[in-house]
Amino acid sequence: MEEISQRQKSRALWLQVGDRKQKVFHKVANMHRKFNSLSTIELERVLYDTLPAVKFVIFGFYKSLFTESESWRPLVDGLPLSQLRLTEKESIEIPFNEEEVSKARFECCVDKFPGPME
Repeated sequence: MEEISQRQKSRALWLQVGDRKQKVFHKVANMHRKFNSLSTIELERVLYDTLPAVKFVIFGFYKSLFTESESWRPLVDGLPLSQLRLTEKESIEIPFNEEEVSKARFECCVDKFPGPME
């Protein structure tokens, strides 16, 4: 009962006085926002400072990063690739049963599986 009373008194005091750290918190948050923003970007000694130009430069960078620069790919023609037999194809599509999942779970290392799913 004493603990509840103390908690209620502390809440009443907070409502009267307010949170004095709030002003400091907002100043820090605004400074983080200022330093975490990107208003200009330089690429090949050219400075881009408008929002559409910055977006275009960033988009171009990631587009070139995730596209292939090599125009060739190895061919698979003539390679001796084996095919699955009909029984192997059918065994791939069989649904899991509880026993298989339990066996796989217990074969895992302790730190690899979070625990029993209920």
